[in-house]
Amino acid sequence: MIRMYGNIVEVCPYKITSINFTDYAKTEADAQKIASAFNGQIEEIDTSGYAWLDGMQFDTREDALAAAEIGETGYKVKLNAPSEVEKLSAKIDYLSMMSGIDIPTSGGV
Repeated sequence: MIRMYGNIVEVCPYKITSINFTDYAKTEADAQKIASAFNGQIEEIDTSGYAWLDGMQFDTREDALAAAEIGETGYKVKLNAPSEVEKLSAKIDYLSMMSGIDIPTSGGV
């Protein structure tokens, strides 16, 4: 389970359930405190697939969930992928080099 504090992801591997509510905790000690205060049961959740997200910053919860869905490796690939501007600039550079014509890429005269 992940939750957001502002734009920071917190991975919570402990689920606490009681008659009236369900809550999540980051540490076993916090889970114990909540469970004892509300007579709840603690269940440990397998968070190994998205533990890498803990402490990361995202604009929205949806962005964090999308990152979790593609996984750590997929997310790193996405971060390092060239932008459309970088791709276009590389194509212009290639055309300039192959044609021998200097094509300015900034607003210079």
